[in-house]
Formats: sequence, structure tokens, C-alpha cells
Amino acid sequence: MKQKPTKLPFYLNIWFYLTILLALSNVIIFMTISATNNHHAEQQIQLKKLQAQNKQLQHENKNYRLLNKTLTNVQQKTDAVTKNSKAAAKTPIKPASFGQTQTYADNIKVTVNTLQFSDETPDQNISDTQLDTQLIKIQFQIENGSHEELHASGVDFAMYDGKRQKATEDTKDFYAEVIAPQMTSSGTLYFHAKNAGPYTIQYNGKSWQTAQP
Repeated sequence: MKQKPTKLPFYLNIWFYLTILLALSNVIIFMTISATNNHHAEQQIQLKKLQAQNKQLQHENKNYRLLNKTLTNVQQKTDAVTKNSKAAAKTPIKPASFGQTQTYADNIKVTVNTLQFSDETPDQNISDTQLDTQLIKIQFQIENGSHEELHASGVDFAMYDGKRQKATEDTKDFYAEVIAPQMTSSGTLYFHAKNAGPYTIQYNGKSWQTAQP
């Protein structure tokens, strides 16, 4: 009788080891693919973060350029205003002639009509310093073109003589009025001038000038 071949244990069978090697290879391949996929996913996340940061930087850069442009325009306008102001300061405003009307804010118009020597009796309360002066009389008109009442007073006027000395205002016929909107008021003022002309009348930043009356 033939003896049956002896069956080897499974761990001595080459197919056992081949199967184990194949399984290990599959595990290694799977782990490698998983690691690669995870690394790729992390790279994608980092890429998106970088893209978002880049977009934010571009937006901030755009805002910076707009702000810089705005500041440049403001600076240019400020420089232009400063230049014009300096030029205006160097150029004195020419006084108006008597009889001419000058316009102020809110459409308020003032006209100094006449300036003349007066032999009228001044106010009784004159001081000793006014005894050797010449009494000068001016007549004016104020038109209130605004929509509010205008409080006008003789103290708003000033007079200077030819030596640029300020004349003293006399209290004779002192002018003080509340002018209604769209109405006109006329008045008379008296000044004591020490020197000859030309005489200059000023009212709220504007002036009228004439030769000796």
C-alpha cells in the first residue's frame, strides 16, 4: 500500500506567506494613499487660507490707495486755498467810493452816501481831546435783504483820517436800529478827526474812501 503524502502545516505552506505579504502590501498601499490624501487635503486648506489672505491684502491695498488718493486731493485743495489766501492777503482790498453799495453775507447791503465837514454843534458831552478836531458828518443806508432782523448800530462804523488815526465817534444823533427783514434804514453819524483826509469809513471789514471833502 502507498502511503499518503504527509500534509504540511499551514504555516509552512508558501501560499500562507504570500497571502500575508499581499495583505501587508495592501495595508501599506492603503496607508500611503490615505496619508497622501490627508496631506493633499491639508495643502488645499492651506492654499485656500493663503488665497483668502491674499484677497484681504488686495482689498486693504485698494482701500489704502483710495485713502491715499483722497488725502492727496485734500492736501492739494488745502495748498490751493492757502496759496489763494496768501495772495489775497498780499493784495489789499480796494475801498469803494462814496455812494457805492457793498454787499455782505445774507444779502445785507450797505451804502455810505456822503462825507462832509459839519459846522453843527457836537454833542455836549465831548471831551477836551475833541475840542481841536474837525467834526465830520456821514450819511449811510443799510438794506436788510435777509429773512431775520438785523441789529445795526453806529458802533459798527469806524473812521480813519489821512494819517491812519482813528477818529472818535460823536454821540450826536447816535444810530441804533433793529431793521426788519427786507427793509431799509438810513442814518447819520458824526466823527471827530484830528488830521486831514483822505478819510476812510469802515463797516464790518469793508471800507469807503474819499479825498478831502
